[in-house]
Amino acid sequence: MDLKSDTDPLERARREATSGSGRREGKEPHTLLFVIGSVVALGLGALGWHFYSRHRALQSMQAAGATLSTGGVPLTGPAAREVGPELVFEVVLRDPPRGGSLELVCHWLNPSGEVRYENHWETKDIDKAPWPTHCRHHFGPTDVLGHWSVRMLSGERVLGEERFELR
Repeated sequence: MDLKSDTDPLERARREATSGSGRREGKEPHTLLFVIGSVVALGLGALGWHFYSRHRALQSMQAAGATLSTGGVPLTGPAAREVGPELVFEVVLRDPPRGGSLELVCHWLNPSGEVRYENHWETKDIDKAPWPTHCRHHFGPTDVLGHWSVRMLSGERVLGEERFELR
């Protein structure tokens, strides 16, 4: 009878299942750890690639053109302080990184070269190139007369700059 039970595959499977000596139990935790580790590694790799690609795209971005205007007309001479001009600095970005927004800053520098006014904004999600953007400032009677400048920046990188006179 012992001979018959050793050759019966069903009986042998029952014995292995109840004894806990099956090979699968030892492999399941290792397989699960391998799968989790692989998913985490792939996720970190994808995240790293995304940041690397975005960094390269930001480095290749340039200003295709910059215009300073008031009332929709390009500023060709001095801006008259007594009329309280609102100046708009428009910059067209060539090769901006697509699929996300950009954080930009404009510095309005007084004749001493100090940042007198600052604009901070985040663009909409960029889905085309070139990409136009702008900043603006309304000058008043207390602003110092003289030669001013405005700079648009992405981080520390200057994308565009214009000089103008406030008279």
